[in-house]
Amino acid sequence: MFFVFPQGSGRVRLYLGYGLDQRGRFSGAGGERRLLEAFRLSSLPDPEMFAAGRPARTMPRLSQRRHLDRPADCSGRRSHRDAAGHNDPTIGQGLSIALRDARLVHETLLGSKQWTTDLLLPYASERRTRMRRLRLAAQQFSILRAEFTEAARERRRRVSQRIAADRDAALPLLIPAKGPFGLPDHVFEQAAWDALMN
Repeated sequence: MFFVFPQGSGRVRLYLGYGLDQRGRFSGAGGERRLLEAFRLSSLPDPEMFAAGRPARTMPRLSQRRHLDRPADCSGRRSHRDAAGHNDPTIGQGLSIALRDARLVHETLLGSKQWTTDLLLPYASERRTRMRRLRLAAQQFSILRAEFTEAARERRRRVSQRIAADRDAALPLLIPAKGPFGLPDHVFEQAAWDALMN
């Protein structure tokens, strides 16, 4: 699974998803060059362009999850950045999560003169729901798009056939674009993913 984001001035940002069994694939000397070579893909219009590119930097990220269900401790201090948790990067969302957290905490604190832990409970509840939905979506996207066995390829074929037969079956795939509250509640449950993938 890969993403290519043009950045202007002849620069692009490249993302490549690969199996955890290959976690050292781009580590060590020559890793950046190996990453560019990995973009020699027949599905790209000009794969040689990437192979001939000059790497700026690489930032390996494993698909992993860690989080706090209560993002404020008993003293009312706000946990932030990765301390408050992040999501599997397969579906993006990192900046959206951070900006929404900042906005909700800002609005909550501005709305009261008494800054107590209880004041942040509604925010914490919203965040638990939001992150549960995004974590499930990221986990299922990883299963669908970032597993590379023959069984995984067969699963992708089956999903494509289901979507062709019933467009509503694809609603869970819209979560990265619509966000954790932009679709009917049932779309954020495991049953919706099971109906799509099993």
